[in-house]
Amino acid sequence: MDTNYLQVALKNDTVIKDLCEVFNIRKDKNGYKAEFIDLRTGQKSTVSAPKMIIAAGGLNTLKLLFKARKNKVDGLPLLSERVGYKWSTNGDRAGFYWTWHKNLDHNYGTCLFKMQEIASEKYEWDYHMFACRMGILGKPEWSPLSMVFNHLMPFLALTREEPIGRLYEDSKARLKMYYPAQQGHLKAMIMERRIAMEVDALGRGIDPKEKERKMARWSKFRPFIGITTVHPSGGAAIAEDIKDGVVDYKGEVFNYPGLFISDSSILPVATFCGPHFTIAALSDYISRGIIAREKG
Repeated sequence: MDTNYLQVALKNDTVIKDLCEVFNIRKDKNGYKAEFIDLRTGQKSTVSAPKMIIAAGGLNTLKLLFKARKNKVDGLPLLSERVGYKWSTNGDRAGFYWTWHKNLDHNYGTCLFKMQEIASEKYEWDYHMFACRMGILGKPEWSPLSMVFNHLMPFLALTREEPIGRLYEDSKARLKMYYPAQQGHLKAMIMERRIAMEVDALGRGIDPKEKERKMARWSKFRPFIGITTVHPSGGAAIAEDIKDGVVDYKGEVFNYPGLFISDSSILPVATFCGPHFTIAALSDYISRGIIAREKG
């Protein structure tokens, strides 16, 4: 952001207010008004414009939308009832497994060093599983923790899962989430343990019967129901009409001309990989569309 976009924006007379947080969005006679607070001084200010682009991310954008929708006077009460729906973790999973292999040195080597794929015959998803090295586990050889860290194998997983999660506000205006467990979690966990077992085999042999017993035991585990994600997406999804989503194909909010959303919250499905390139491409598409329509 700093080198690719903000530098160019500054050179074109854009005003950037760092360490400021928008806490409310209102409709006014000039278009839209954003209320924000300077986190250094605590001073509150407003800025208004005929067009506004919200890009606060897969959680904070929804927080702003929920608050604006409740404001019946000068807020955004005509927002879609689908705000918060089609939310997804992008199938992210993260975890650690203990291996008996003694040389998982996290100081050296590629970050991602083992990848597997699993797919579902019943649902529309498949997983990319990555075993990886993590720099924070790379300790000096003299560290008493090195013996532990060299046995820990981190895992990351991404999937094209169904976006069946939902964000909503509770009675105290706190953001809550409903995210049912999916069958893919169990398959992902089994694959993680298989990879760990393969790495163990490099340090010590594995009896085929032992492998079969472990696989049979793992298949009886209950699916993982927790949430781990660095890629929250959806909740203000692109759709053909207001009954199914919050914005149209231009990124423009239904019922509010001139108000746009341009971040991961408009993704209607999981991207199956890190979504940053998809977000950047969508943002470029949306901004070019705004410029083209302004030029007429």
